[in-house]
Amino acid sequence: MTRRRLVCTLAAACLTLPTFSAAAAPASHDIIYVTGSDFFVVESSGAGAVELKRCCHGEAEVTVNAATVSGTATPGDDYTSTSRTVRFTTPVEDADLEVPLVDDTSEESLETIEVELSEPSGNTTLGPNRGTIRIIDNDGPARFSFAHASVSIFENYGVMEFVVVRSGDPRPVTSVSYATADGEATAGEDYEAASGTLAFDTGQRIKRFVVRMTNDRLEEGAEGFSVALSEPVGASLEETSTSRGVIEDDETPTSDTSPPVSYFHQPLHGKSYSPRAMRDILAFADDGGSGVKQVQVALMKKLSNGSCRWFSKRQKTFAARPCADKLWMNFPTDQTVIYTLPKKLRPSRGTNIHYYKAWVRGIDVIGNRETTFDRNRNLSRFEIR
Repeated sequence: MTRRRLVCTLAAACLTLPTFSAAAAPASHDIIYVTGSDFFVVESSGAGAVELKRCCHGEAEVTVNAATVSGTATPGDDYTSTSRTVRFTTPVEDADLEVPLVDDTSEESLETIEVELSEPSGNTTLGPNRGTIRIIDNDGPARFSFAHASVSIFENYGVMEFVVVRSGDPRPVTSVSYATADGEATAGEDYEAASGTLAFDTGQRIKRFVVRMTNDRLEEGAEGFSVALSEPVGASLEETSTSRGVIEDDETPTSDTSPPVSYFHQPLHGKSYSPRAMRDILAFADDGGSGVKQVQVALMKKLSNGSCRWFSKRQKTFAARPCADKLWMNFPTDQTVIYTLPKKLRPSRGTNIHYYKAWVRGIDVIGNRETTFDRNRNLSRFEIR
């Protein structure tokens, strides 16, 4: 799902806007990234698309190369190899790379096309730069399979999602059951056992269910369990009818060899700003499996006499509060959110403002707070920019 972009003042409701003018704030970050890891498409759709986004404070026109690079689908037989230069002309902008598909008459399993971004121009950097188009076959009778042979997340994420796909004929009302089974991971200790039945109405191609993780404090390494499909009604099972769930440990530093990265922008963590330098609060996190679902920002106004004021979203103004007692503001991270503070950060007559200072922290799906940004745990593998 493409992230929406919201712009609002702290004194007003949010408005959905198509573009953002960077003139209101100094450029702090310019990133191009793929908005998700999976993009499902039916073979008969004509083309599959990977969604790209540029964010957030770049001013110049920039480009990035987007190209198909690999996958289980065969170029020429299943799709047309594609490579093109994608151009972005505004600081916050969405784009797509469309890949033409071949609608054959062969009965096939779920196939994939990998798309990769490279060579960003100017001062832009790449965020998550790969996406997968998953082609759902439309030929033959209805068949069930998992979208992924294996799913891996860190235990502090809270839940692990599995995707079941119906290939072939989408017209009949069908169903399929699923159930977890222990491997190295044990139900009740490492995860909650799950089972159920997924009902597919006419036309439905995809169903999802989750298995809940147990976020313990043990250093135990990666552990796995399996989930199997069974008892299909009005359909059959095909490869892959069993998927492996891998629970990555977040207490062992060696388990964080490829940590997801969350980006927080403007204000920067622990940075001091002159009275006229900061005009926006911009919150954006690319979750990517880290479990971060909310960013909290604390904004302090330090006066020359040593006293402090903290900004409150509820009161829409700065209020006296001890300097060590941070007042946190909540920002969602499933969207790019820019909160503009016009005139709020300018010194008023008779007030000697020394500087502003800001702090940022992440909150995960089960309420854990990361305030120290310890580099040994996956949840706090943040790149503060």
